Amino acid sequence: VFGSLAALASACQAAIVVGGSLLVDLDATAWSGSGPMANSGTLGGSFAPDGNPTKVEAAGVTGTWLDGADAFVGPASNGSIDGTSDRTVEVWAYQGAVNGEETLVAWGKRGGGEGTNNSVNWGSNPTFGAFGGWGAGPDQGFGAGQPTTGTWHHIVFTSDATNKSVYVDGVLASQEPNNAPALNTHAGINILLGAQSAAGAAPGTVAIDGGNKLQGVLGKVRVHDAALSGTDILNNYNEEKAQFQNVPQAVTPLSAAPTHRWSFN
Repeated sequence: VFGSLAALASACQAAIVVGGSLLVDLDATAWSGSGPMANSGTLGGSFAPDGNPTKVEAAGVTGTWLDGADAFVGPASNGSIDGTSDRTVEVWAYQGAVNGEETLVAWGKRGGGEGTNNSVNWGSNPTFGAFGGWGAGPDQGFGAGQPTTGTWHHIVFTSDATNKSVYVDGVLASQEPNNAPALNTHAGINILLGAQSAAGAAPGTVAIDGGNKLQGVLGKVRVHDAALSGTDILNNYNEEKAQFQNVPQAVTPLSAAPTHRWSFN
């Protein structure tokens, strides 16, 4: 029986399509609530809390809550996702309300030149709400595919030599040519969850920007060093969507009438 269950678990895991090497593979739903979050991806290392992230339940799903001041600091990016390299970032996330730019996963850094940042966002700004590359050309919004609040979403960003593409729940939301200018991400800067690196960040140092932080819940995060196809992204969404179904919260009636009641106005 044990062998059958192990084989089934392995088969389910293999159903997730990986592009190139899976550098970052985080399950924030399984985080203990304190200490680092282990990275099962090939980049290794872990993501250490900065501030006070906590475990919460959002729409019936346990995840990691970042309150707009917190972040996680991971290992530095490597050459396979720096510069002009192809890449895919997948995130399961939940938000109750959305500001113009809220960071899900980022590396590179703010401050320029154009195209040198790599910030995958869930924000409402039509220019940089979905991706911040630094500069109006590299930045990108969700277009008509803006995710709704109050529900879990699978948000994916891909970049290759031709296009930068954003998907929401397996559907292409927006796409732009990768030539205005093309992404050319700063190398060797720490990968962050929920925040971006400030202009002063450099290899071997951590400098978190004070703005554009996430106030929401993270479920899973994956970073691949190749661009997944639309078919691959839809597959991964379908494989995991049952884990992030929005579960109505049970309403339990009182077993007896209250002894006292105070009304405040």
